Amino acid sequence: MKRVFFAAAMVMCTLASANAEAGQWYVRGDAGYGWGGDTELKKDCTGSDCSLKGDLGDGGAIGVGVGYQVKPWLRTEATITYRSGYRFEGTDSTGGHLQQDLDAVTGMVNGYVDIRGLTKTKMGVFHPYVGAGIGVSHNQFGSVEYTDSSGPAKLPSGDRTDFAWSLAAGTGIMVIKNKLMFDVGYRYTDLGRAGTDAGEGIQGGVSSPADASEANIRLHEVTAGLRYMF
Repeated sequence: MKRVFFAAAMVMCTLASANAEAGQWYVRGDAGYGWGGDTELKKDCTGSDCSLKGDLGDGGAIGVGVGYQVKPWLRTEATITYRSGYRFEGTDSTGGHLQQDLDAVTGMVNGYVDIRGLTKTKMGVFHPYVGAGIGVSHNQFGSVEYTDSSGPAKLPSGDRTDFAWSLAAGTGIMVIKNKLMFDVGYRYTDLGRAGTDAGEGIQGGVSSPADASEANIRLHEVTAGLRYMF
């Protein structure tokens, strides 16, 4: 009985530790948790201080994609990711407080170097990688909620489509030989600009002109998902 168990364990380890094969297509899905650093929202105005300094807080991401294993050490992907839950909060020079929600849909083409395939090093079930991606992101700021000494105000929302890029590192963990891999990683993503449109704001029942604004959106994310190989 012990011999049977040992033989089965050896077979499982052999299957799980196999390299991904060149020429394979795969699909992937993942979810992530992210956070933004200090962010500056710049307003299109002529005052002495037309910017608000704040923070994007944290949010989530859900992504899907399709990829191809070009060589044992090289693979490419096309992905689309939806991000939500972020909220910019900042304070201007007069002490006014602003907050607005951020959503983004991002399409990217990614390239990865699989370190195991490049070095031929035995790493058990682990398949570490580094990668980078470029693409476009449609970033949408919701309606602005602004409060100062005159009371609460509502300002226009807006959206921007801009160039996006990312850097990533992580590892795949082979679950079923050349079929199923669990993936965990870190990703730094620059989504380009998000902004609000010029229009009219309403404060205390009175309408007044509202300036457009823009901010550069940069996120840190940790992700986990699955890759299914054909």
